[in-house]
Amino acid sequence: MSIYSKLAEARVELQKRGVKQSGANTFSKYTYFELGDFLPAINEIFAAKKLCGVVSFTAEIATLTIHDGESNEKIEFTSPMATAQLKGCHEIQNLGAVQTYQRRYLYMAALEISEYDVLDENRGNESAKTENKQRERPQTSNNIDPKVVLNGYKKAMSDATTLEMIDKYKKSITAKLNKYPNELKEAVVIYNERKQEIQGGTSEL
Repeated sequence: MSIYSKLAEARVELQKRGVKQSGANTFSKYTYFELGDFLPAINEIFAAKKLCGVVSFTAEIATLTIHDGESNEKIEFTSPMATAQLKGCHEIQNLGAVQTYQRRYLYMAALEISEYDVLDENRGNESAKTENKQRERPQTSNNIDPKVVLNGYKKAMSDATTLEMIDKYKKSITAKLNKYPNELKEAVVIYNERKQEIQGGTSEL
């Protein structure tokens, strides 16, 4: 059996286990997967299938390499490195936070673990107020409220830690707000500012 077949079976087995999300964002009222929610199950499944996941880091790239213990086959998943600036933490603690995030996202990509799209749902504390405003405001042609979408985008950008993530959000927001130039212009500014924070440079949408 090829490593790709083994990985496909591992994905299905993990889905059947019904792993639960233990992480919670109390402000925006949503849950998310923490590394410990699914990694023990993945390790058990990998061991049974003679697979081994190895995570490595360079200054630019985080890599998850899945090795097949019964052959020389391997599969690699990569993500650009980023930085973290957690309040009250030392530099090494910030580094540990980045590596933990990277491991989580790499395994989620490899095992096709999905979470909700923060751009498609506004779960903030102003949800009731937003609903009232939507009743008063005429519905747009594509049934979205650009302000609500923009709020979700702002939250996603503030939580994003890699260039890959903000680029994904940028593409999504551009498609959603293509008929709303004012909100799209604000989204461009947010994207450029967040990208500058992550890589210490400047860019344009």
